[in-house]
Amino acid sequence: MESNPQTRRSLMIFVVGIVVFVALLTWIGGWALPLVIFTIIFIVMAHEFGHFIVAKRNNVYATLPYFIPAPTLIGTFGAVIRIKSPIRSRQALFDIGIAGPIAGFLVALPVLNLGLALSKPMAPTAADSALNLGYPLVFSLAQRALAPFTPHAVPLS
Repeated sequence: MESNPQTRRSLMIFVVGIVVFVALLTWIGGWALPLVIFTIIFIVMAHEFGHFIVAKRNNVYATLPYFIPAPTLIGTFGAVIRIKSPIRSRQALFDIGIAGPIAGFLVALPVLNLGLALSKPMAPTAADSALNLGYPLVFSLAQRALAPFTPHAVPLS
């Protein structure tokens, strides 16, 4: 990474954003949730670095991710990168746009598998309601893939 004042400023904002993000989530969730907090940050960071890395490969100047440590008018906890040069083609725009969700998904998938493997069945606590949204397809697929390795697992309904 080149060493210019803008890069140093961007790196400083990146580090401060992560520290504030962790501190605020720890304050909200308590010290019992550090693994969850770092997992969320890791998924968000992978998403944003997916955009960042593909932008660099397409010769588009982008900042490091800025972590947003509090709810705002444009969303809640998360991160953004700033694109500071024109994107020269539709293909580059598509590649930069799709890289974040793919990178985030590739990180979230092992986390989902680990969470399902470590989860324990619990008795239902609330009465069934008329509104049942079910589970995302990826949850069901991961649960089926892990079923031979997790004998304690209860099928998702």
